[in-house]
Amino acid sequence: MYVRFMIKGQQVAAMVDTGATHSFLEEWIVHRLDLKVDTYNSRIKVVNSQAQAVTSMAHSVKISMGAWEGKIDLMIVQLDDFDLILGSEFFIYEKIILIPHVCGLLVTNEQNPCFVVGYNDAMGWKRMTEMLSTMQVGIVAAISSVESELLFLENISRIT
Repeated sequence: MYVRFMIKGQQVAAMVDTGATHSFLEEWIVHRLDLKVDTYNSRIKVVNSQAQAVTSMAHSVKISMGAWEGKIDLMIVQLDDFDLILGSEFFIYEKIILIPHVCGLLVTNEQNPCFVVGYNDAMGWKRMTEMLSTMQVGIVAAISSVESELLFLENISRIT
């Protein structure tokens, strides 16, 4: 799922990623929006890639999405496919509930509760096939789990 963010009056596409611990912003956007960044020394490891250095961070960046306005800390990294990745730290701090079946986010913080409409966009065939591949693996695992459970229950019923 994706949401549209506004940073300094510019629209930025953000990918919602519950598997990411932090939120990340593409390097070139920092320059385009002239964001203030601080030196930061860390590394990130993304699935199926080498660890990369995080050398800067933008603190308390004013952002808005839909009716919600707030601030976010963003690690500045080189991203291949996305402008902005929203991680779980942001969802926890802002008390955001993802509602994928209606394609949106429910912000439940006390200062600015609202619903933010998201959108689904595979953004090209490559990403679409990667997502389908992941979904297929998940379905096979679920079917295997159900078959194992049924076999286990069948064996128990034979014993009793």
